Amino acid sequence: MKRFLLLLSVILVIFCPLNVHAANVSVPSGYEKYGSLSEEYYYDDLELLACLVWAEAGNQDLKGKQLVADVVLNRMYDPRFPDTISDVIYQQGQFYKEGDPRLTKAFYNVTDECFEAVCQEALGDGRIDPRVFFYCAGYFPRYGEIGYQYGDHCFNFF
Repeated sequence: MKRFLLLLSVILVIFCPLNVHAANVSVPSGYEKYGSLSEEYYYDDLELLACLVWAEAGNQDLKGKQLVADVVLNRMYDPRFPDTISDVIYQQGQFYKEGDPRLTKAFYNVTDECFEAVCQEALGDGRIDPRVFFYCAGYFPRYGEIGYQYGDHCFNFF
């Protein structure tokens, strides 16, 4: 955890807008259930999101990584989905099961660009596409309204 907070602090300083600092970050309302630990859970979830971005879009450019982060964040802020990043990622039948070896591998391989994508989308000026809720590699998902393809991923709207 300490390693992540140090890394997140460095990334915030390097990649995120100057007016965004860890002490000023507004923790989303879904984290209120963790009480005084809500900020810590949120930062843990941001690290998990960076790992998911590496696992799902590690071969994409920064915008492709940001769009994958957008899908998770858009769901988190939508009342039809769970209200924390980890609950969205671990929702049954969606991204991964808790303890999935691909996320464990991602934890050891996640890149600065994955953290940059997460910081810019979650802590920066907002998501680049608040309409995307679903994606698949190489084909359009069967859910939602067909959106567009970017890189290897096809994105759909709700």
